[in-house]
Amino acid sequence: MTLAEVYEALGKQDGGEAMASTIKAEISKINAEAAKQRTAKNASDAKITELEAKVQELTEKGTGDQTAVEKMQKQLDELTKKYDAAEKARGEEHAKRVHADITQQTVAALTKGNAASPAEIAKILIPSIAAEEDGSYKFTNAKGEKVSIEDGTAAWLKDNSWAVKNNQNAGSGGGKGGNGGQGSGANGGNVTLASAIAAQLNNN
Repeated sequence: MTLAEVYEALGKQDGGEAMASTIKAEISKINAEAAKQRTAKNASDAKITELEAKVQELTEKGTGDQTAVEKMQKQLDELTKKYDAAEKARGEEHAKRVHADITQQTVAALTKGNAASPAEIAKILIPSIAAEEDGSYKFTNAKGEKVSIEDGTAAWLKDNSWAVKNNQNAGSGGGKGGNGGQGSGANGGNVTLASAIAAQLNNN
């Protein structure tokens, strides 16, 4: 599923446009931070290489100017610390980007599968999804099999019917609400759904 298809699917759902806008804003923010980190990393790489060459040159020449060598070594150490910090920050930003991407695709798959509350149910499924070495995302099901997010989500919804919307109108005299008769009060369906989601999250 492409990014455009994800946004199109969300736009067709109640409140989906707002959700899509939030996701777009978050991804733009993460991309900007990633670009900033890449620029800082490239600058640090170049400076470290330059200083390492100068330290090596002075050491080999044996100029006796120990102060100059020590000064450059200190600069090199400081830059190395900054580089390590930048690498850590870059790793954290990458993790955020991956999580945002997985969340977006999971919500889209749940929306396509007619889930009752895609954003909330996604929290249950996301721990089962991870990035592969080739950059793709795989959903590990209960059998330990790695499948696509869309296939894994569809199978999970099939096994957890409580998480799927019931779009059938209540029959005459049936006394059931639009959420498939979950709960007897006006808000009974929502309470039952929320309780089921909370239980699943606690199990994770």
